[in-house]
Amino acid sequence: KAGIAYRVQSGVMLASGDPFGEYSLWPEAIAEFIRIAEEYAWTPAVMGCSDRGGEVWVEHGGMIAIDIGDEAIISVKDFTLEGRPMANVRQMVNRIKRKGYSANTCRWSELDEATKSELRILAKRWRYGVPERGFSMSMDRFGDDVDGDAFITIARKDDEIKGLLYFIPWTSHSLSLDRMQRDRETDPGVNELMIVATVEYAAENKLENVSLN
Repeated sequence: KAGIAYRVQSGVMLASGDPFGEYSLWPEAIAEFIRIAEEYAWTPAVMGCSDRGGEVWVEHGGMIAIDIGDEAIISVKDFTLEGRPMANVRQMVNRIKRKGYSANTCRWSELDEATKSELRILAKRWRYGVPERGFSMSMDRFGDDVDGDAFITIARKDDEIKGLLYFIPWTSHSLSLDRMQRDRETDPGVNELMIVATVEYAAENKLENVSLN
């Protein structure tokens, strides 16, 4: 047996990745998917399929495949600021440090209650009136103590919090970025500084990868 998980919204029949079940029956499942879409005049589409699944969708669904973004994953052991390819990042980080910025990483559970409270307030303030919409990399919450194993990198200048990166544990040896926020008045280079600080922390704590989504 084979099937397809999908939902319909605003006239689009959106499949969630590859068909499931016996691979040899994927073409039949795709044909049925397309038949239903045509019957109801829905536009068929697929999101998040594998390379193999994409080939089957293109061949048997008459679709085209489009890359909509690659996940940026830093291999901690291979990361370095040395060399010409990293010259711009290195210069940005050195420049922002000279302006008095610093960054450090820890687990959410390691923060004191006053800092946690301040971060929750800043995360809301730094949306500058825009509602929290959520998107593919973001959880529906921030700073909940139930997520004590989350990691946070905080940028400061003159002991004032200026930016944050919030990471969720990814397997037992990697981090995945959940949100990146900063004061809009900060100097260029704060994000680079926080990313480098996170990777340095990961190296010190034997973590293997840092995903920036």
